Amino acid sequence: MKGYNKKRKIKNNTSLERFIVCTFFIALVFYLCSITFVQSYNVSLQNKEQELAKQIIDKKEEINQLKIEINNLEEKSRIVSLLGDDIQDNSDNIYIINE
Repeated sequence: MKGYNKKRKIKNNTSLERFIVCTFFIALVFYLCSITFVQSYNVSLQNKEQELAKQIIDKKEEINQLKIEINNLEEKSRIVSLLGDDIQDNSDNIYIINE
């Protein structure tokens, strides 16, 4: 009887070992899949970040160009030249517009 119990214990240990090894390999597969997914997601986020950074730079350039255009349009001499004869100069800062 003692020999029978030893064989049975060995069989139980091997089935437990098989379960542990299978669980380990399944966990390893999930780990490798998750690493691959996270890396690919990181690459896609970096691409989006670069696109957004480029858009920000383009918008900043557009804002600077519009500021320059506004400054050019705000110049007093330009406004006075647009009005031509319809404006009278009372003093340096006061203008009267004729209708």
